[in-house]
Amino acid sequence: MEDDLLRIYKKAFTMNEGMPGDEARSILVLEADEQDWHIFFPFLHASPYAIEFLVGGEQRPLPERIEDFFALIQEYENSPLFHIVDSPVILIDKEHLAVGCYCSTGRDRAIEFDISVKGFQDETTLREQVARFLDFIRTIGRVLNKVMILAPESSPFFHLFRFDPGTEEEHWFLEHIEAFNPD
Repeated sequence: MEDDLLRIYKKAFTMNEGMPGDEARSILVLEADEQDWHIFFPFLHASPYAIEFLVGGEQRPLPERIEDFFALIQEYENSPLFHIVDSPVILIDKEHLAVGCYCSTGRDRAIEFDISVKGFQDETTLREQVARFLDFIRTIGRVLNKVMILAPESSPFFHLFRFDPGTEEEHWFLEHIEAFNPD
């Protein structure tokens, strides 16, 4: 059974989506909106995770107030360099998880996360890395009381994992994971 779990983890985090460098996974917060940022933002400031905030690739202090954060996002969205300059990103636990957190553009201000599969390549630390990652998904799901989905970045409807904090139910979509052929 342990070998089966390791095989599933390895396949879920090593599959490449066909384009060199396109090896990210998205963590989707279902039905998140601007109000969820008012819960998530204070959590970020008080959380045990190390936080870095980058705007245009340059490190800045993460604003204390959510309104100031939204103002920076709006400034970026209104910039003529919008499609050239890196979008503002909150890097969470760069040393261990390297999760990028983005405030999506548009009215809803959804919370989006990306994680590179590069941190999941070492088989000797794979179980530990997956455990740390799943703990992160569970923590954020519980903080926001929202369903969390792990999916390939380029295929957000092709779910790999789902966590529902209301029921504490976790589900690996084995049929989706098995459908991938990383070789």
